[in-house]
Amino acid sequence: MSIFFALTPLQPGVAWADDGPVAAPAATLPPVIITEIVTGTKTSGVQEFIELYNTTDQPIDLTGWQLWYLSAQAADQNRPSANGVIMLGDGADSPIIAPNDYYVLSGRADYLANVARQFYAGTMAATGGNLRLLSPASDVSCVLTVQDQVGWGNALYPAGRALAAPSTGQSAARLLGTDGAYKDTYDNAADFVISATPTPAAANTSGQGNAVSQAEPSEAISLGTAPMPGCTPPPASGGSSPIQQPGSGDEPPVTVVTPPASTSSDSSSAAPQFPAIDVGLVTPQITELLPNTASPQNDATDEFIELYNSNDTPFDLSGFVLQVGTTTKHRYTFPVGTSLEPKSFTSFSSGTTRLALSNTGGQASLLDPLGNVLNQTNVYGAAKEGQVWALANGIWRWSTTPTPGASNIITVPPVATPKKAAAATAKKTAATAKVPGSKTSGSSASKKKTAKTKTAAVPQSSSKEQTAFSPLHPAVLAVVGGFALLYGLYEYRQDVANKFYQLRANRAARRAARLEIEGG
Repeated sequence: MSIFFALTPLQPGVAWADDGPVAAPAATLPPVIITEIVTGTKTSGVQEFIELYNTTDQPIDLTGWQLWYLSAQAADQNRPSANGVIMLGDGADSPIIAPNDYYVLSGRADYLANVARQFYAGTMAATGGNLRLLSPASDVSCVLTVQDQVGWGNALYPAGRALAAPSTGQSAARLLGTDGAYKDTYDNAADFVISATPTPAAANTSGQGNAVSQAEPSEAISLGTAPMPGCTPPPASGGSSPIQQPGSGDEPPVTVVTPPASTSSDSSSAAPQFPAIDVGLVTPQITELLPNTASPQNDATDEFIELYNSNDTPFDLSGFVLQVGTTTKHRYTFPVGTSLEPKSFTSFSSGTTRLALSNTGGQASLLDPLGNVLNQTNVYGAAKEGQVWALANGIWRWSTTPTPGASNIITVPPVATPKKAAAATAKKTAATAKVPGSKTSGSSASKKKTAKTKTAAVPQSSSKEQTAFSPLHPAVLAVVGGFALLYGLYEYRQDVANKFYQLRANRAARRAARLEIEGG
């Protein structure tokens, strides 16, 4: 029996099923709820924040929790965009939210730096949007439990009815009841009010003079579940494997354990046999991949796949198989005698397995000797140099800190400036340069026109034409010049002779005058 919300208002305290309303469970609040949202200030549209509140008397670890932001008219509320998923705890000093306390996320690193616990890239639209708070479902793989959801403006996926869109600098603030507890009737329009004075990391006040609601606490209504983005559930086993799948108590520990040296003997062609010592044990888990090494390492010898043995006894890997690839697959069979020590990590390098992990995207799987897929990673995308695809708290993510043979350390890669934003800046600069009357516009247009005119005046010729009009050899030019000089002397020989006689006469006259002066 599935529970859903219609776009019409729901009655507080009533859950709806396919065949009509059903009785709701006892009144309670989700452990963590969304209590205040600001989509931008008058200073900047990305000066936004999201405020969460722990409604319980116990601290809550937000590791693995997610916030999804979807546009108001998103086609599917279970398919957020890549930049619309905020992993709670990433980059925070601590993912723990204290009892009856707040956890503030800021959309900009220089906004609310004194109270914000975590920062993200601000993207929420003022006119309308959808925000969902989800926690991992501990008993189901790749499933998230929806704890709270808020829609404003023209949002398609609110809880009940969407609240009005807050104006610039205003906040959507959850109301407090008479008992001091936050109101949650699973109807955003009734539970929230527009406030002119946002209060990040503090109790909300009534907004714009509206009285605080006196409504009774709501009864709990399940908001359902959602698939975890990028998570691939383990496939059903094709045979009857005698070993168990990892449970919540089999997760890798935080402490670093030095693994034993791995063996590297060649695999034999003996018939597959399941090691009797492994019957009843928990299958090893793939915990880390290095698909694209950084210098001075190289892909041929230094890529690795890491396994973790959560059992209290050694695990015999004889005949087990490592498989890589999504379409074209390659395998490595562990030789007889390969063993994993209890509660330890072991990495197997490409120099040993001869398995090449694709740099553009792929997956790794562990198979038992009978061909059953026991454990596999999520499919990864393009791998940057030196980054590992690592498992942490049930979630696969990229880390810049490889830890072969040790518990994983998740160091979140730096976020690059989006190309779309850079293109928009360039477009804006170009538009400014075209404003009529500005010096930049005139100068740019003049240069563009000149460049265009010069380009049009230069004829384009083929390589054959360039060869035909190549310059003559200097010796040929010298010979032609000599003949031209001789012809000129012959043509003007009388003038040259007269000039010669004139020079001789002038020289004799000057000589006679000089002798006369010296004699006198």
